[in-house]
Amino acid sequence: MKIRFVRGAVIGAVLVVGIAVAVGAAVRANQGGHWGHGFGGPPNPEMMVAHMTKALGLSDAQATQVKQILADQQGKVEPLMARMEDADKQLRAATENGQFDEAKVREIAAQKAAVMTDMIVEHARTHAAIFQILTPDQREKAANWGPGEGGPGHGPHGMGHGF
Repeated sequence: MKIRFVRGAVIGAVLVVGIAVAVGAAVRANQGGHWGHGFGGPPNPEMMVAHMTKALGLSDAQATQVKQILADQQGKVEPLMARMEDADKQLRAATENGQFDEAKVREIAAQKAAVMTDMIVEHARTHAAIFQILTPDQREKAANWGPGEGGPGHGPHGMGHGF
Protein backbone atom coordinates (compact mmCIF):
# COMPACT_ATOMS: atom_id res chain seq x y z
CA MET A 1 0.00 0.00 0.00
CA LYS A 2 2.83 2.36 0.89
CA ILE A 3 4.56 1.64 -2.45
CA ARG A 4 1.36 2.65 -4.30
CA PHE A 5 1.24 5.92 -2.36
CA VAL A 6 4.90 6.65 -3.12
CA ARG A 7 4.43 5.71 -6.76
CA GLY A 8 1.35 7.97 -6.96
CA ALA A 9 3.26 10.83 -5.36
CA VAL A 10 6.15 10.41 -7.79
CA ILE A 11 3.81 10.31 -10.79
CA GLY A 12 2.02 13.43 -9.54
CA ALA A 13 5.32 15.21 -9.07
CA VAL A 14 6.48 14.21 -12.54
CA LEU A 15 3.34 15.62 -14.12
CA VAL A 16 3.64 18.89 -12.26
CA VAL A 17 7.33 19.26 -13.08
CA GLY A 18 6.60 18.48 -16.72
CA ILE A 19 3.98 21.19 -16.81
CA ALA A 20 6.35 23.60 -15.07
CA VAL A 21 9.04 22.96 -17.68
CA ALA A 22 6.56 23.41 -20.49
CA VAL A 23 5.36 26.66 -18.97
CA GLY A 24 9.00 27.71 -18.65
CA ALA A 25 9.51 26.96 -22.32
CA ALA A 26 6.47 29.00 -23.24
CA VAL A 27 7.67 31.85 -21.06
CA ARG A 28 11.11 31.76 -22.64
CA ALA A 29 9.44 31.97 -26.05
CA ASN A 30 7.67 35.12 -24.90
CA GLN A 31 10.74 36.93 -23.56
CA GLY A 32 9.87 40.07 -25.48
CA GLY A 33 6.28 40.04 -24.27
CA HIS A 34 4.59 40.59 -20.93
CA TRP A 35 5.73 37.22 -19.57
CA GLY A 36 9.45 37.79 -19.91
CA HIS A 37 10.16 39.57 -16.64
CA GLY A 38 12.58 37.32 -14.77
CA PHE A 39 10.33 34.25 -14.81
CA GLY A 40 10.73 31.06 -16.74
CA GLY A 41 13.02 28.37 -17.97
CA PRO A 42 13.72 24.99 -16.47
CA PRO A 43 15.28 24.64 -13.03
CA ASN A 44 19.06 24.82 -12.83
CA PRO A 45 20.39 21.24 -12.51
CA GLU A 46 23.18 22.28 -10.11
CA MET A 47 20.65 23.98 -7.84
CA MET A 48 18.36 20.94 -8.00
CA VAL A 49 21.19 18.60 -7.01
CA ALA A 50 22.26 20.91 -4.19
CA HIS A 51 18.71 21.14 -2.90
CA MET A 52 18.12 17.39 -3.16
CA THR A 53 21.44 16.74 -1.42
CA LYS A 54 20.42 18.97 1.46
CA ALA A 55 16.78 17.88 1.69
CA LEU A 56 17.31 14.16 1.18
CA GLY A 57 20.84 13.74 2.47
CA LEU A 58 22.25 12.44 -0.80
CA SER A 59 25.68 10.88 -0.60
CA ASP A 60 28.43 12.19 -2.88
CA ALA A 61 27.95 9.14 -5.11
CA GLN A 62 24.19 9.73 -5.30
CA ALA A 63 24.68 13.43 -6.06
CA THR A 64 27.05 12.50 -8.89
CA GLN A 65 24.49 10.05 -10.27
CA VAL A 66 21.71 12.64 -10.07
CA LYS A 67 23.91 15.17 -11.90
CA GLN A 68 24.44 12.66 -14.70
CA ILE A 69 20.75 11.79 -14.89
CA LEU A 70 19.84 15.47 -15.08
CA ALA A 71 22.52 16.14 -17.70
CA ASP A 72 21.14 13.31 -19.83
CA GLN A 73 17.62 14.64 -19.38
CA GLN A 74 18.63 18.17 -20.28
CA GLY A 75 20.04 16.91 -23.59
CA LYS A 76 16.70 15.29 -24.36
CA VAL A 77 14.50 18.15 -23.18
CA GLU A 78 16.31 21.03 -24.91
CA PRO A 79 15.13 19.98 -28.40
CA LEU A 80 11.61 19.64 -27.02
CA MET A 81 11.80 23.14 -25.58
CA ALA A 82 12.96 24.42 -28.96
CA ARG A 83 9.94 22.74 -30.58
CA MET A 84 7.65 24.35 -28.00
CA GLU A 85 9.23 27.76 -28.65
CA ASP A 86 8.72 27.26 -32.39
CA ALA A 87 5.05 26.38 -31.84
CA ASP A 88 4.65 29.48 -29.66
CA LYS A 89 6.10 31.64 -32.43
CA GLN A 90 3.73 30.04 -34.92
CA LEU A 91 0.80 30.72 -32.60
CA ARG A 92 1.77 34.36 -32.15
CA ALA A 93 2.12 34.77 -35.93
CA ALA A 94 -1.22 33.04 -36.53
CA THR A 95 -3.06 35.32 -34.11
CA GLU A 96 -1.31 38.68 -34.46
CA ASN A 97 -3.39 41.74 -35.26
CA GLY A 98 -6.56 39.98 -34.18
CA GLN A 99 -6.54 37.35 -36.89
CA PHE A 100 -7.99 33.96 -36.02
CA ASP A 101 -8.03 30.80 -38.09
CA GLU A 102 -9.43 28.11 -35.81
CA ALA A 103 -8.06 25.24 -37.90
CA LYS A 104 -4.55 26.74 -37.79
CA VAL A 105 -4.76 27.42 -34.04
CA ARG A 106 -5.95 23.86 -33.43
CA GLU A 107 -3.10 22.51 -35.52
CA ILE A 108 -0.56 24.48 -33.49
CA ALA A 109 -2.26 23.49 -30.24
CA ALA A 110 -1.98 19.83 -31.26
CA GLN A 111 1.75 20.33 -31.92
CA LYS A 112 2.16 21.88 -28.48
CA ALA A 113 0.22 19.03 -26.87
CA ALA A 114 2.48 16.47 -28.55
CA VAL A 115 5.58 18.30 -27.30
CA MET A 116 4.09 18.54 -23.80
CA THR A 117 3.46 14.78 -23.86
CA ASP A 118 7.08 14.14 -24.82
CA MET A 119 8.27 16.45 -22.02
CA ILE A 120 6.15 14.67 -19.45
CA VAL A 121 7.48 11.30 -20.61
CA GLU A 122 11.09 12.53 -20.34
CA HIS A 123 10.47 13.87 -16.85
CA ALA A 124 8.80 10.63 -15.78
CA ARG A 125 11.83 8.75 -17.06
CA THR A 126 14.16 11.10 -15.18
CA HIS A 127 12.25 10.86 -11.92
CA ALA A 128 12.13 7.08 -12.16
CA ALA A 129 15.90 6.99 -12.66
CA ILE A 130 16.48 9.27 -9.67
CA PHE A 131 14.01 7.32 -7.54
CA GLN A 132 15.97 4.13 -8.20
CA ILE A 133 19.15 5.50 -6.61
CA LEU A 134 17.44 6.72 -3.43
CA THR A 135 17.42 4.74 -0.21
CA PRO A 136 14.02 3.75 1.22
CA ASP A 137 14.29 6.60 3.76
CA GLN A 138 15.10 9.12 1.04
CA ARG A 139 12.20 7.84 -1.07
CA GLU A 140 9.84 8.39 1.82
CA LYS A 141 11.16 11.92 2.41
CA ALA A 142 10.78 12.74 -1.29
CA ALA A 143 7.25 11.33 -1.38
CA ASN A 144 6.24 13.39 1.66
CA TRP A 145 7.33 16.77 0.33
CA GLY A 146 4.26 18.92 0.23
CA PRO A 147 3.42 22.48 -0.74
CA GLY A 148 5.62 24.94 1.10
CA GLU A 149 8.01 22.26 2.37
CA GLY A 150 10.84 23.21 0.08
CA GLY A 151 10.86 20.22 -2.23
CA PRO A 152 11.90 20.73 -5.82
CA GLY A 153 9.19 22.52 -7.72
CA HIS A 154 8.49 24.90 -4.83
CA GLY A 155 10.76 27.73 -5.87
CA PRO A 156 9.48 30.87 -7.52
CA HIS A 157 6.95 28.89 -9.52
CA GLY A 158 5.29 27.44 -6.40
CA MET A 159 4.17 24.31 -8.24
CA GLY A 160 4.20 20.65 -7.46
CA HIS A 161 5.07 18.26 -4.71
CA GLY A 162 7.53 15.43 -4.44
CA PHE A 163 10.99 15.54 -5.92
